[in-house]
Amino acid sequence: MKDLLKLALLAAGAYLLLRPTFAAPKETAPAPGQPAQPQPPAPPAPFTTQPVITEDMIRKAAGDPALAATVPGVLFNADEWNWYAQQATGQPAPDPLLFLTVPRETKLTAVQYWDMRKAKGLAGLFAGWR
Repeated sequence: MKDLLKLALLAAGAYLLLRPTFAAPKETAPAPGQPAQPQPPAPPAPFTTQPVITEDMIRKAAGDPALAATVPGVLFNADEWNWYAQQATGQPAPDPLLFLTVPRETKLTAVQYWDMRKAKGLAGLFAGWR
């Protein structure tokens, strides 16, 4: 009887020791002689392209606040935006000191440039130049 009790306790101890192995999800291994199942291909990376921004687009964005968002990521200081605006409209743009709230050499997007001009009332066609 002692031997039976000893074997039962050893079996119970082995079960408790190996229980995490029994509870783990089983991987399906291919049967001997069968090829392994191929893994499904990973989904392709999303296809993203950056829009091509031309100098003409920059000129138009500098000359018209409605087109400012068409040139995302383009950074110029206010003097450079003014130069492009003058190329687009044929009229001189306002002095940056009239509308800038940041140092003159700060690089701005077209949207930021126009927002600063709008805040000072210089955003329309020749607005503020009466």
